[in-house]
Amino acid sequence: MGASVLALSLAGGAEAGKRPPGTGCTNTNVYWSHNLTHPAWDSVVPDGPYTTFFLSGRNYLEMLTDGTGQSPYNELALDYIAAELNAYSGASMPAEVFAAFLAAHDLFTFYAPTYDFVTDPDGVTAEFGSLRATLKLYNTGKLGPGACGGKRR
Repeated sequence: MGASVLALSLAGGAEAGKRPPGTGCTNTNVYWSHNLTHPAWDSVVPDGPYTTFFLSGRNYLEMLTDGTGQSPYNELALDYIAAELNAYSGASMPAEVFAAFLAAHDLFTFYAPTYDFVTDPDGVTAEFGSLRATLKLYNTGKLGPGACGGKRR
């Protein structure tokens, strides 16, 4: 959880103008799951990809590579982690993405993967999906500075 607080500070700095809008570029969760030596992972403390991801009982890498089926929790986690690492690697975050990132952070501090997303007693399943959609647009380069594809980092 410490990594997430650090990411919020970093993303906040990007939003507050320390990084001009449109700077950097973004990658998807698939990129991050296969590039564990990228310097952005060093900012996820205390153990990089092996840092525990909120209340999941799993680490960042396990969340990125979990093939057991996708719940709204796991799907949002994929794009939250990618957004966090994109911010650490220098990609600016537009206000809309930053707001989604903060809202996802709040959800992850309260909900665990064991939450019943089918009966959804708290009515949050749609919010998980909506936040994921925004973060996914950012990570795929459709919202924000653009995908790294042909860009140099």
